[in-house]
Amino acid sequence: MAITAPIFYVRGSNYRDIVWGDDKEFLDHALSRTAPIGRLHAVDPLGLLDPFAGYAAFLLRLITQLVRLGGVHHYANHSFYLMSIIWTLFALWIALIMTRVSGPIIGFLSAVIIAVMPFSNLVMLAQLNTLAWPSVLILCLTILSREYPRSKLGQILVVLYFSALALTTISVLLPFGYLVWLVKWKKQSIQKVERILMRSIFGALVIQAISFTPRSHSLSPIKLFPEFMRSANAFVPQFLREQVLEQKSIVGNLALYGIPILLFAATCALFRISSTGPLSQNTKIAVRLMITALAMLCALIAGNGWLNSHYLFIPTGLFWISALVLVQATLVSRNKYKMIPVVVVIAIYLSSLSGTYFVI
Repeated sequence: MAITAPIFYVRGSNYRDIVWGDDKEFLDHALSRTAPIGRLHAVDPLGLLDPFAGYAAFLLRLITQLVRLGGVHHYANHSFYLMSIIWTLFALWIALIMTRVSGPIIGFLSAVIIAVMPFSNLVMLAQLNTLAWPSVLILCLTILSREYPRSKLGQILVVLYFSALALTTISVLLPFGYLVWLVKWKKQSIQKVERILMRSIFGALVIQAISFTPRSHSLSPIKLFPEFMRSANAFVPQFLREQVLEQKSIVGNLALYGIPILLFAATCALFRISSTGPLSQNTKIAVRLMITALAMLCALIAGNGWLNSHYLFIPTGLFWISALVLVQATLVSRNKYKMIPVVVVIAIYLSSLSGTYFVI
């Protein structure tokens, strides 16, 4: 916390001291909602389940209501300080999960990776509406690694928070699907908290379905591919990310797509080497994270109709944490070529830390 808190504070410190973007829409709704709007208005006087972009946004509307109690004139300022604290706590949560998966060093580095990973600082760190993105990342890590709090109170709080998250964004469907598969096919090893969590999230998704308002866009497979290819910008240096909408030179295009291809090849090598080593069980978790990252990216593009660069936070975070686990599992193996893919992955990661994601 002592390390991640200053990182988040400094990265977001140039925030715009005005209420803008999605935060403005949430605040306007909280200040001037005229009922009825949502389909559950009879039991929802504050409109916490009113649809936003077609879906219920419970946590985002709830935190908006709470922050506005501190005064509208200082709303942006309060939002920035509150989100600095929340992101720090999320980093701590991620560290605790990954510590149980791979040990304290990996837990610490996972939190640092999230703190320094390229993303749009002034949107992600200074607005309340981005609360959902790190929350979904944590939900994925928790369910895919099956690392839950060990105390009853901790388990209750996790179930309540993840259920509220299901009332906030339907991006929980992917990890929820894996949870359903676990309960159905891994009955002997299933934890009691997993059964309770599955039922609770399912109930929240039913309410989400009632609040759902269809959007009038569609994305064909032909359009999906070029939008997916834009995600390559997440793994390249900043000077290439800044040219996302510009015509690039031949060298620029080679670097743009060559670096992710090299990263993919190195990651495959890490998997092959680590899968036969003493930490092969961790390799399986890493692969689940990577598969979920890829599926999440495609689902977010298809659901939105195009690639919103902020959506890259969840899949890219999952990828780099899984790569970290693979590196650890590879380093303890006896393969004499193990350092080659390790150095490649680390070098590409460090080269991508030169700024923010491309913003479109």
